[in-house]
Amino acid sequence: MSEAFWDTFWDFCIVMAGCGFVCGVLPFILLEHKKKPGKETGEGDNHNS
Repeated sequence: MSEAFWDTFWDFCIVMAGCGFVCGVLPFILLEHKKKPGKETGEGDNHNS
């Protein structure tokens, strides 16, 4: 286990955490934004996930 390994390991973890955050939170935020005006069209109450 060299320092280069750990530097790469932590870079990988940071990238994966960033990707996980974007992939997990961004769609959730976009869905939340779509829900608010969605009630006007009647599609906001559908439970299709």
